[in-house]
Amino acid sequence: MKASIQAVAAEAGVSISTVSRTCAKPNLVLPETRSKVMAAAEKLDYRISRSAAALKTGQSFRVALLMSDPISTWFNSNTYAGLDSVLHPAGYDISIFEMADAHDRHEFFATLPVRRNVDAVIVNSFNIVPEEVEKLSNMKVPIVGINIPSINGFNATVSIDDRQAMHVAVEHLFSMGHRRIAYAHETSMTITRTWSSAQKRVCMG
Repeated sequence: MKASIQAVAAEAGVSISTVSRTCAKPNLVLPETRSKVMAAAEKLDYRISRSAAALKTGQSFRVALLMSDPISTWFNSNTYAGLDSVLHPAGYDISIFEMADAHDRHEFFATLPVRRNVDAVIVNSFNIVPEEVEKLSNMKVPIVGINIPSINGFNATVSIDDRQAMHVAVEHLFSMGHRRIAYAHETSMTITRTWSSAQKRVCMG
């Protein structure tokens, strides 16, 4: 039978609220007390109820990562690895949502207000429309952009300098003797997404 929080409290000789605080915010508990609680939890094979924690704190300890392409691509896999190296130690899970087309985006933003199962949304290197930004803002869900075309409405953003990156790339090719240089990128009437590269990576030959 699964161990209860009451059993852990009794084993550690502390109150139930101390066990709860140790699991939710360990930095607020004295190291000695934290060690006793964690030892008791391990001995009794106690597992934190994420759903119960979410009901109490209003947090899901989950972050949504929106990607326009599969995670197997170089940029997306490295983005995920970087986020996970920070969020995982902090107790957060990352849920990946691939926005392959307009239907995927509509479904995500239409159902999120009902589910309310993420604490933040990270948009990875493509655009979302102002209505989608506004919906997240009304829900009080922080929105972070990584290399996005427009930063309007975002709580935080980080981007590379696409123009400078293209300049460095062209200069490198030029130094190798290349003179006929072109930049090819995907274009389609059915595409409903915009990438930062589509606006800023202008070939300079």
